[in-house]
Amino acid sequence: MYIIYDDIFLKHNTGQSHPENPLRLLSIIDKINEIYKKKIDSFNLKFEKPTIVDEKVILEIHDKNYLEKVRLLSQKLLSRPGTFYYLDPDTVVSEHTYECALFAAGACQKGIDLIFKNPGENFFAMVRPPGHHAFNDRGSGFCIFNNIAIAAKYAINNYNLERVAIIDFDVHHGNGTQDIFYESNNVFYISMHQYPHYPGSGYYTEIGNKEGKGFNLNIPLTPFSEEVDYLFAFIELVLPALLKYKPQLLLVSAGYDAHEDDYLSSINLSSSSYYKIASLINIINYITTDISNNFNKDNLKRDNYEKNRKDFKEDKISTVNKKITNLKKLGIGLILEGGYNLRSLSESVVKTIEGIEIFNSEIELKNAELDKFDKFDEFDRLDKLDIFKGNLKDIFLTNLSGGFSPNKQNKATFDEIKKIFLL
Repeated sequence: MYIIYDDIFLKHNTGQSHPENPLRLLSIIDKINEIYKKKIDSFNLKFEKPTIVDEKVILEIHDKNYLEKVRLLSQKLLSRPGTFYYLDPDTVVSEHTYECALFAAGACQKGIDLIFKNPGENFFAMVRPPGHHAFNDRGSGFCIFNNIAIAAKYAINNYNLERVAIIDFDVHHGNGTQDIFYESNNVFYISMHQYPHYPGSGYYTEIGNKEGKGFNLNIPLTPFSEEVDYLFAFIELVLPALLKYKPQLLLVSAGYDAHEDDYLSSINLSSSSYYKIASLINIINYITTDISNNFNKDNLKRDNYEKNRKDFKEDKISTVNKKITNLKKLGIGLILEGGYNLRSLSESVVKTIEGIEIFNSEIELKNAELDKFDKFDEFDRLDKLDIFKGNLKDIFLTNLSGGFSPNKQNKATFDEIKKIFLL
């Protein structure tokens, strides 16, 4: 995995009492260094510095007048260090904001280039300011430029892609990302977030418009939702939706404010929850982005499925993928969004890295259900999907303290989503 980071991101000054501050990144980098200092080779982490993005790349997503506004504000504040301009009550521009925002977008651009030049590699852009609340013509919710939208558009334009999927597990709905791609079928935006909550959008009936209708999936979760609600949603909703969409690239808005210790939400995830979420995202990426028509008809027999179901169930979570050298897939791009409790943020980021990298570098799965499922053609994948989802539930949901099923209100929401998206 490429970790893309530079101390330049610490220069975005939001004030001492602002929750989105430089200590967030410092805590993450300190934790990564603490955990991986002696075993960095086994985890295959490679640190890269970002390059500043060309403004033309920003303008593929953002209005020129808005970009110029942020540039001029930062330039003006250079002569008044320590003073701030507020784009909204939460979103700060200071003297280095424009430069930092260009480097943040540049980090994402570099990540895209790295994973296309190195198939199977992943990247995690440790950036600030964050991005998923930034609209075409304005910033909001701590965000200046929409980093993940810029990354998706850059990949589409420069690598001839037609289908990019974005999974957003920040506790706040990514209203900016949704708005930018709401009328496009080139990006399938999927958001899992607390609802009702800031910014107030993200109900499951918001499914896109015009060519984008059916390519915007919101999964609103009640306050005090648990790990089981998230894992169930990934298995029952995200997996089948992306299996039908067949993305050519998977990007992730990685926010950590759904942690039970984060003071900006009321969701009850733990740090270890993010290991499981990352593991599921890795499985989803492997299964949905590598569609193969080469399959053995013998594998379609039900007795083979029943036998392999038992084998699959007995595997631990960390044995549900192959070594990266054996994977024929494009890597995942993760981009940091929220998370404001420093301890839970740094722990959860590390768990996410482990959920991706342990799956990719330590385990070789032979003749297991994941491999069998991957060899089926599109029709048979959908036909056998219920069995595969059952296998995942056996692994990820068994023995959870919150039970095997989501809470009643979330379950009702999931059922409505299934009807809308024909899942």
